[in-house]
Amino acid sequence: FFRTFSSHKMLNETPMPDLEESGRFGGLKKLFSGVKSWKDEKLKSLRGWNEFFDRSKFSVPTRGEALSRISHNLSYFYSNYFVVAIIVAIYYLITNIMFMISIIVCGTSWYLYRNRKAPVYIGNTEITPIQGYTGLTFGTLIMFYLTSGSNTVFWLITVAAMTVVGHAWAREPGVNTGGSPEDIFGANHAQEVFGVL
Repeated sequence: FFRTFSSHKMLNETPMPDLEESGRFGGLKKLFSGVKSWKDEKLKSLRGWNEFFDRSKFSVPTRGEALSRISHNLSYFYSNYFVVAIIVAIYYLITNIMFMISIIVCGTSWYLYRNRKAPVYIGNTEITPIQGYTGLTFGTLIMFYLTSGSNTVFWLITVAAMTVVGHAWAREPGVNTGGSPEDIFGANHAQEVFGVL
């Protein structure tokens, strides 16, 4: 009885392997950590949304002002434009569910194959890396074609570019480099919202 109890206790006290630090889990943890750091860095330069959408600052520029406005605003509001592009991308993915599913499936397949720990077999035949990546490439292109990916990507890029350039063209150059203090939807609020990601 005591021997059994001792063995059971030792089994319970045996440390479990840290799955997050090994294999695919370690890669995912590193990926999410990198994305979080990049996101936090972008949010530092996010301008207040009240400043971004301030209607009193919109006007039709002269021919000489247009390029300087676009150049200045693309630099000044670039983090806001990135968020706008992400929102447009999410909208187009939601309206094309099959394309979104194909992206998830293809992305997962590429990730799993790239981080494989053992050779891949089809039947009794081992798949070489060249064969594997070639198959993934053709599979991705087929999925892209079947889900009208080219049409979705074209309109996504077109709408996002027209929105960003249109705002940069019409918005008078911002002068408040620190964001608007009274703006309740400014960078600090955005960091609180996105901090959970």
